[in-house]
Amino acid sequence: MNMRFSLGSVFAKGASPGTAEDRAAEKAEPDRAAPKEPERLGRISSGWAWYKAKQVVVANWIEARVRFLRRLIRGEELFLLLPAVVLGMLVGSTVTALRQLISTIHHVAFGFSIERQWMQVAAENPWRIVLVPVVGGLLLGVAGYLYKRFSNREIVDAIEANALHGGRMSLTGSLVIVGKTLLSIGSGGSVGIEAAITQFGAALFSWTGRRLQLSRHQLRIMVACGAAAAISAAFNAPLAGVFYALELVLGNYVVTALAPVAIAAIAGMLVSQSVLGNEPIFYLASQPTVSGSDYVLSAVIGVGAAALGVAAMRLATMIDAAYRRAKAPDWLRPAIGGLLLGLVATEFPYVLGSGHGGIEEVLHQGLPLMVLAGLVLAKSFASAVSIGSGFTGGLFSASLFLGSLYGAAVGTVLSSLIPALSPSALVYALIGMGTVAASIVGAPITMILLIFETTQEYAVTMVAAIGVVVAALVTRRWFGYSFATWRFHLKGIELRGAQDVGRLYELQVREILDRDVMKVPPTLDMATLASLFLFGRKTVAFVVDDDGVFLGVIDVNDTNAAIIEGAGDRKIAELMRPQPLTVRPTDRLSTAVEIFDRTDFETVAVVSGGERPRLLGCVHEADVHRRYFAETERMRREEVGYRE
Repeated sequence: MNMRFSLGSVFAKGASPGTAEDRAAEKAEPDRAAPKEPERLGRISSGWAWYKAKQVVVANWIEARVRFLRRLIRGEELFLLLPAVVLGMLVGSTVTALRQLISTIHHVAFGFSIERQWMQVAAENPWRIVLVPVVGGLLLGVAGYLYKRFSNREIVDAIEANALHGGRMSLTGSLVIVGKTLLSIGSGGSVGIEAAITQFGAALFSWTGRRLQLSRHQLRIMVACGAAAAISAAFNAPLAGVFYALELVLGNYVVTALAPVAIAAIAGMLVSQSVLGNEPIFYLASQPTVSGSDYVLSAVIGVGAAALGVAAMRLATMIDAAYRRAKAPDWLRPAIGGLLLGLVATEFPYVLGSGHGGIEEVLHQGLPLMVLAGLVLAKSFASAVSIGSGFTGGLFSASLFLGSLYGAAVGTVLSSLIPALSPSALVYALIGMGTVAASIVGAPITMILLIFETTQEYAVTMVAAIGVVVAALVTRRWFGYSFATWRFHLKGIELRGAQDVGRLYELQVREILDRDVMKVPPTLDMATLASLFLFGRKTVAFVVDDDGVFLGVIDVNDTNAAIIEGAGDRKIAELMRPQPLTVRPTDRLSTAVEIFDRTDFETVAVVSGGERPRLLGCVHEADVHRRYFAETERMRREEVGYRE
């Protein structure tokens, strides 16, 4: 008996199982509520194919728009303003968010805002002042150790990127810098956030410029735009942001860069103002007064500010060298620095953080002379310890705070010693703020404009401008570096600014390789060589063996001297000059320049690699200088907006 039956027929129709009528009904009316598996999979497969096809269409559409924008910007630099506006707003919003995030971290770590309530932190939570920098330094050291272990990529800042790498920066590496800076400042490190925000802004613009395949000149301008937007948003000072980018990041006042840099700075400022308001970051509680004697004393303050700035930079270097001599592990250095910072902060809690709130304290309420003098020493030491121990950040804000302390102290002393001058401690605090920052940061026009934008006082700005110029000149004469370029000097990179020297460094020997050279065997006699010089146009012969291996050189003067002395029958091998200094085709032209400077050679042999280098040709000193001049002229044409 056939026991097969349909459950669907039993529950759906209530009929007896296994009948012929039921089986016929199943074949005639299949269950539509439960489609067959192959049909369902087929519909899923077709839906997935439709989704992937839509993805391809969208990707192609985006790529077409990017190609169009790329051609537009590369063809007409006016359209560079478009990414300057969009990315400038993005940088401004990021800077605003980071400032709020740091304030939140301070509340969590210290219980209060260390930029506003130092004395409350010291009175109610003294243990946190020491513990938080140590723990933060330990976390920072471990994070740095892990990054070095799992990534060998060196992170370059905006100045180095524009000077040596044509504006190419790593966005991922810059985000690492931002994270380390947040950890450094959040744990009380005596550094500023400006290094992190300019790093992020410049890297974001650089990343976008590389995706648009912009030229080297345009990419360097994009990096300057990012830095301008960051500084403008951080200080609510667009003019200071523009000239910070031109002075430090671009290294030149380039006509073609002015419009995009200014637009990016304004865009960043507008976003910051929409969130934080239109108030300047430093405002004055009283009206400052300026007298004629202040102009003379401002120059004197500038000299002292230069000495203070150089001492702070030297101290940071000495602390770093002390760690190296002690052979302290790199991951432990920030924790040791955090301990030293915390011990100093127990007596002077004002040294914690970047110092923005401390500047307001000096400008609004003033501090006693002994407190000012102690804070000058404490802040100098705290910033140097932070930088030398490995805390990530810059000295922009720290130098402003240090300068305000120094200027207010000088003004207080002068008012006590020479009351007839009636010096204003507020005016001298502003002068000191600009002069010390100009010495350390190395951007005098930026500091002059920053004082003007934060005070809106023309007379005070003019007085401070004298001291700023003097401080910058004295620092350059005594020391020769700003803090940014001093760091490069310590790493063995001789940079005095962000000028595009990397473009010249990248020139290679093969670009001017002269393959039309006179090759002679070492067995040739001098008389025969003299006849070759006589009937040819060459003045130098390169001696090679039968395999083409380079042996040495001999010139027409050596040959003529041998003929005069009656040594015409002697072989070249006896009189040739070995030339151990050679170059390869892939070497930089600067290598050949060093050889020309160190020797009396006017021609250098170009050889292949290996133990037995073969002669490929030569480079001439005149050709090297001609190539450098041509590249420099091309750079100048790009800067003034000339297009080939």
